[in-house]
Amino acid sequence: MTKPIQTINRYKADLREFTFLLFEQLGIAELLGKAPYDAWGEEEVKTSLAECYRFAREVLGPLNVVGDIQGCKLVDGRVITPDGFKDAWTKLYEAGWKSLAVPAEHGGAGAPRMLQVLVEEILSGSNAAFNMYPAWRTAPARSSSTSARRTRRSTTAGPCSPASGAAPCA
Repeated sequence: MTKPIQTINRYKADLREFTFLLFEQLGIAELLGKAPYDAWGEEEVKTSLAECYRFAREVLGPLNVVGDIQGCKLVDGRVITPDGFKDAWTKLYEAGWKSLAVPAEHGGAGAPRMLQVLVEEILSGSNAAFNMYPAWRTAPARSSSTSARRTRRSTTAGPCSPASGAAPCA
C-alpha cells in the first residue's frame, strides 16, 4: 500500500521586508497613481503581496514535497506532472500572478514591473520547481522531423498553459 504524501508548507517570508524594499529602497510610491500605473496605489501593492503570499503558502508551498517525490514523467509523448500541479497551474493563471505587470490593454493588471519581480520571488521561494514551468515556453525544443534535428524555440505560452490550446500536461 502506498503511503500518502504529506504536504507540509515550510515556506515563510517577511512581507515587511518586501514592502520596505518597494517603498523605501526602490521608491515605488513615486510611480503609483500616475500613468501608466494610475490604477495602482500603496494599498493595491500591499494587498497584491499579501494575496500572492497566501497563494504561495496555501497552493504552491504544499506541492513542493509532492514535486520532489513524484517528479514529472514523459508517458506516450505527454508530460505527466506531479499530483496537484495542473490544478495549481490553472489557479496561478486565474489569479493573474504571471501577468501582473502586463499592461491592462493586453490582459494584465498593469502593475509596476518591480512588484512583478517580488511576486516572482514569493512564487519561486514557495516552490522553485513549479515556478520554472513558464520558462518552458522559451526552452529549446528538439524536432526529429529532419535528420539534422534542428533546434527551434517554442512560441507557446508554456506546455501546460491555458493559452497553448490543447495542453499536453496531465
